Amino acid sequence: MADTMGSLRELLLRRVQAEHVSGLSALLGFSTGLAASVKEVLANHDASLAELAEATSLLESKTLERQRHEGQQRAEREVRLQA
Repeated sequence: MADTMGSLRELLLRRVQAEHVSGLSALLGFSTGLAASVKEVLANHDASLAELAEATSLLESKTLERQRHEGQQRAEREVRLQA
């Protein structure tokens, strides 16, 4: 009887250990997938920031160009009106 209980206990212990290993393996797989996703999100974020900086720079450049052009047009109109 003691051998049977010992065998049963050993069998249950092996099953529990196998389930623990399986659970840890699944958790590791999930963590690896999550890390890969976070890495991709951060790469996309960095690319978006670079594009935003480029677009902002271009917008500022065009705004300054437009302001200079409008100033020149105002100056030319004033010269024409004074003549």
